[in-house]
Amino acid sequence: MPFSFIPHEAIVSSNLTQGNTIDNVANISAFPQLKNTSVSTYILRSQRDDTYDSLPFNSHIRPLIEPNAGAHYYVEGEYNSRYIKQSCVIDLANTQVNTANNMRRAYICLSMVTEGTLVQMADIGLGNYTGRGLTGGPGWFVMSWAPTLAGDTLAPTEESFGFGDQNPIPPGSKIKIEYSLCAKNEEIDRVAGSFYNLTTGGNEFARIVYEGPAGSLFKREADHAKWRCKRFMSLVPRVLNPPDPKNPIGADIADGSFLKAVMKELTLYPHQGSPSPWGDGTGQMELYRGDICFAWILQPNNIPRLKIAHYSQNKPNGPITCYDEAHIFHQFETHR
Repeated sequence: MPFSFIPHEAIVSSNLTQGNTIDNVANISAFPQLKNTSVSTYILRSQRDDTYDSLPFNSHIRPLIEPNAGAHYYVEGEYNSRYIKQSCVIDLANTQVNTANNMRRAYICLSMVTEGTLVQMADIGLGNYTGRGLTGGPGWFVMSWAPTLAGDTLAPTEESFGFGDQNPIPPGSKIKIEYSLCAKNEEIDRVAGSFYNLTTGGNEFARIVYEGPAGSLFKREADHAKWRCKRFMSLVPRVLNPPDPKNPIGADIADGSFLKAVMKELTLYPHQGSPSPWGDGTGQMELYRGDICFAWILQPNNIPRLKIAHYSQNKPNGPITCYDEAHIFHQFETHR
């Protein structure tokens, strides 16, 4: 999402681990221009791949902190080549959004973390700029963002279709998103997001595809993509153009904007074996461990309700599914 760049040094150094709050992640002593910033973060989980050993904030989360990007949360999986796809379902009939008169951008996305030489992330999901339609539309549309290490963005291939705010999703639709990575062949990496409208029979109505030379989008292990699955919900302040001289980073203020949404049926698909819920590795799902290694919240005081990787079972002996539920509400000032 387009937000103002904050250098790594602008974030405080901390050895705190999961289950802790950092009251203000802005390094005011090094960046006096952030003196009026008070953005806290809560470390939900920070652990090593394939172990339960806790890692400090500095080890992974610190360089990913976005103090000017509004209230949001991130969840990241283990870094491995076990999975080829992730998916979720978003019911727009039960999704509410208010973008404060078009001053924020709402996003509900799946993403990735890789060690590609060209890109190392690609957000693919749903966006809403206008806030129209408190019951689902017509403000929602298919979006993506794949920033390159060179500072520009990677364009989707010609195979892509149905994305952009010129293609609004019908109000009240139930949308399934499938996000996949694969080695198209020995020379080409491929990252794709497919969108299905379950309300109208499950037809694929949009697709976003990124391709690049082998190694440019991800590293490979035994011909499979090596990556971290990622997901998030956010309400990002619109970067003003021209900038507001009183607030050049954008309007990350207590503007009353909100997003209420649920990402349901969170699922991971291995290249061998059956799909599994992407949960937190508790209870009967211990076998899968859920592949959650990192999870954190920015502006927890502006997220009054948040459930991460909760399990649900519609009926006894029925399938177990996993979901995130978030209520983001910008009611407390963080930038003055």
